Amino acid sequence: MKESSFDQVNRQILWELSKQAAAKAKTDLTILIYQDDADAPEAGVSVGTLEAAADQLMLTKNGAIRIRGEWNAGGRSGGIDIVYVKQFSPTAAPVYIVRFLNELVRLRIAKDLDELGSPTLDFVEAGE
Repeated sequence: MKESSFDQVNRQILWELSKQAAAKAKTDLTILIYQDDADAPEAGVSVGTLEAAADQLMLTKNGAIRIRGEWNAGGRSGGIDIVYVKQFSPTAAPVYIVRFLNELVRLRIAKDLDELGSPTLDFVEAGE
């Protein structure tokens, strides 16, 4: 069944609301740096910021950054687990990595919000 133009517009509006709510999300994230294997949780070292993680990643041969945590946005909440592996983009600069991961976190939250249903409009009025 093909979506009507109203359904398409409605989906686009809900996606835009999800992106806005994700941009204002409150997060509690743990950033881990791995020297070689992001699949070995005990091998990760916690760092305070993405900038520090990106700088340390540059010193590894096949390292990875893992971001885990919880988020709250648009009246919804959820978890996040993202892994960035140096091997897939070995020449990326630390500034690129930080921007990429910040955007990836925001889009992952927006996607989760979109799948959970439209965010509440309270976040717009309350300045969440």
